Amino acid sequence: VELAKQYGIYGFCFHYYWFSGKQVLERPLNMFLEHPEFDLKFALCWANENWTRRWDGFDDDILLKQDHSSENASKFIEDVLPYFKDPRYIKIDGKPLLIIYRPGLIDGIEEKVALWRNYCRSAGLGGLFLVAPEAFGLEDPRPIGFDALVEFPPLSDRSPSDITHEQTFHLDFNGQVRDYTTLRESYGKPENRFLKFNGVMPGWDNTARRGSNAMMLHGSTPERYQSWFASAIEQTINHKPPKYRYVFINAWNEWAEGAYLEPDRKFGFAYLNATARALQDVSSSPIDLLVATSGADEGGKQRDLSELLEQFNRHTNLNVQAIVEKGNLSDFFPTNNSTSAWQDLARKIKDPQELAGKLKMFLGAQLKAIYIHDLPSDKLLQTLFVMNIPVVCRLSDQEQVARISNLSISDRWAFLCKKGIHLEGVAPSLVY
Repeated sequence: VELAKQYGIYGFCFHYYWFSGKQVLERPLNMFLEHPEFDLKFALCWANENWTRRWDGFDDDILLKQDHSSENASKFIEDVLPYFKDPRYIKIDGKPLLIIYRPGLIDGIEEKVALWRNYCRSAGLGGLFLVAPEAFGLEDPRPIGFDALVEFPPLSDRSPSDITHEQTFHLDFNGQVRDYTTLRESYGKPENRFLKFNGVMPGWDNTARRGSNAMMLHGSTPERYQSWFASAIEQTINHKPPKYRYVFINAWNEWAEGAYLEPDRKFGFAYLNATARALQDVSSSPIDLLVATSGADEGGKQRDLSELLEQFNRHTNLNVQAIVEKGNLSDFFPTNNSTSAWQDLARKIKDPQELAGKLKMFLGAQLKAIYIHDLPSDKLLQTLFVMNIPVVCRLSDQEQVARISNLSISDRWAFLCKKGIHLEGVAPSLVY
């Protein structure tokens, strides 16, 4: 967890191995659940195919067989409920995110989807946000009642360049070698009909499982992976509202398939460093508008604030960040990092001038204005005013803001009227 956080990973999506009530490889997930101090978001991906000796999902050498009966559908959703209720669980649109690896294997999937959604609603979770990989012939999530697809390289119906003939292998090799660069270029196509999350991967080589019949990708380097990841991030920011800005990486530790970010002897920490660099390139984008609020610790406040931020994102060309004193916006606004910056600085620094200087340095010189959405603490308000950046607030909050800023109400009103219309790129309907 600490390693993932250090290099900018937002959360883990655990493969969930569940067979008619029997779990396998459950220990890491259960350990994670038992330790709330492991401060990292997470979600589940139900690996709902047969468990075979070669881990390939086919019907040869079955060790554990899946039974997708209606009875098991009910048992499954009951068993995952404790994970959904964990405060670290990733939610999209206020609903727990669940990936079903192969929904095409489930007969009557539409009825089971309705069952799962109703169960989650009755449990007070607001429903269920269902996602499936763009693989195994599934090209549109809507006919089966799912909310989105996720790219899951190398799983797809794409065919990257086969370069097996260009390589030299052991005489017994009967597998395939494909080109990493052409695989990368086949992903990331914009989709306007429905929601699709971008996916990337550092590499692939499943020799450990398939032996001489392996498939491997040739030409992966940390630099090429970084370029792919950065491109996926950029496309996600440009084409999706904040609440849908997730990029999936396959994988953190899939060692048996050569798809892992964890350090090894060959590359050391290079793929983790590439991950951090790609994220840093995005986070260094100048911030135009800062929204400050007292809290997002209740569902209504979270939705209210996330809708405001989405309006700015949709109707302006401003890069908007938010500082939230209580709770967090991560389920609605995963790309926001100003809150954690403020909380870290406020814990360490007592002097208002020094605190304002550090916060301003983090936010950057491009910051044009600060909008007080819901009155935060005096400490945060004082810090914001010391930064000497135009502050806009609602009329109902003007007395408190004036008191903190040592301006009279008439001065404050004149200040608001003067500064409130100078947010370049803001639609008139958004000026208070």
